[in-house]
Amino acid sequence: MFLGLLFCNTGFAKVFDFKCIQYLSDERKKDEQHTTGKRETDRKHIIQMRLDTSKKEIITFSSWSDKKTTHKITKTTDNLYISGSSFKVDDDNDFLSFNRYTGNFIHMYFGNFRDIYYYYWYSCEPTRQLY
Repeated sequence: MFLGLLFCNTGFAKVFDFKCIQYLSDERKKDEQHTTGKRETDRKHIIQMRLDTSKKEIITFSSWSDKKTTHKITKTTDNLYISGSSFKVDDDNDFLSFNRYTGNFIHMYFGNFRDIYYYYWYSCEPTRQLY
């Protein structure tokens, strides 16, 4: 009976796929606290986001290229999966936050010249295999 309970108590990690549509973006200068330009875009950027709970990774696939980006999950709460140290971008790491209840996905990162960082908000929904 003890062995049966021991095996029944194990959890199984899963891989979840999401289609995420950008609905808002924001640009800020590195040394300023206030927003320099908030914009809603007519062209919606669509990404695929994969949440791998066994490897503790958030993987994003861009809709306009074959680029795949992998981020390690650094913190997990009841409703959030977070990659990065805080709700602030630093020089080396992007910040990602995924709310598993609302489907909101936030991605923040520095631009090419490191003087502006970008916030992108996405609304995500689970995807299903087509065939």
